[in-house]
Amino acid sequence: HSYDSPATSLFIKAYESIKSQPYGNFVEKTRNIYNAFLTANQGVKRSRQEISKTKHFTNPFYNDYNVLIDLSKKVIDQEGSDFDSQHESSAFFFDISMLFEYFIRKLIKRDGVRLLSKFEHRYEIPAGALGNYMRKLEPDLVFESDGGLYVFDVKYKAFDPQFGAKREDLFQLHTYIGQYGNGASIKGCGFVYPISEERWAALNLDKTQGLVSDVIRQHGQDIPFHVLFLKIPNNTSLNFNKLMSEQCCLFMDTIQSRILTKEKIAAWA
Repeated sequence: HSYDSPATSLFIKAYESIKSQPYGNFVEKTRNIYNAFLTANQGVKRSRQEISKTKHFTNPFYNDYNVLIDLSKKVIDQEGSDFDSQHESSAFFFDISMLFEYFIRKLIKRDGVRLLSKFEHRYEIPAGALGNYMRKLEPDLVFESDGGLYVFDVKYKAFDPQFGAKREDLFQLHTYIGQYGNGASIKGCGFVYPISEERWAALNLDKTQGLVSDVIRQHGQDIPFHVLFLKIPNNTSLNFNKLMSEQCCLFMDTIQSRILTKEKIAAWA
């Protein structure tokens, strides 16, 4: 059986693109993974155009690699950028919001919550196009407990404590729960935001365990609505890894005790 695929070549190219940058030394920590991809690639050479057309895996077993495919394409697309410029796209050479979403997904899965894969169970709605084009609905997080679904979006942006979530984000969330509610009971919904240690303290979020809750009404039902924060410790702290691990545990404790209504279920995706 051969493990070679266009995705393997894509991952190798993305690694080499990062390694060639002035800040690229940090990827040396993952050199063993790079070597594994080289072995799997079996020396096959593919053009940039060919690897840029790499498609998502359809086998659920490889679904986690689909996020890596998206990130790798972003890295390669930015390869020629001027990283010293003030252009918005050069602030981060790949989409950091996607990484944060992926991080949150991993936290939830590792805690034993039944998380639906983002690349399955997709809903589509008519877009009013002249052809047959349909808009895909892809919430960041859909997890299952107590016979119902929880629908959340992950936002890597500053939270406005006065006005809350952005208008367009709320509209999008309503669309998600309206569509998913056609086939399942929606037990909860909302947003996940990162927040700095300083802002956490300023907003007195210790009092609520980093959770703001309300109710949304759809389909004649009251649906719990939550804004959940993950506190990010000061990155200058010598104990950052330990502090971050503690915050991740507290974050999941809040989900389990304040959002999910009943038992933990084995992870799947």
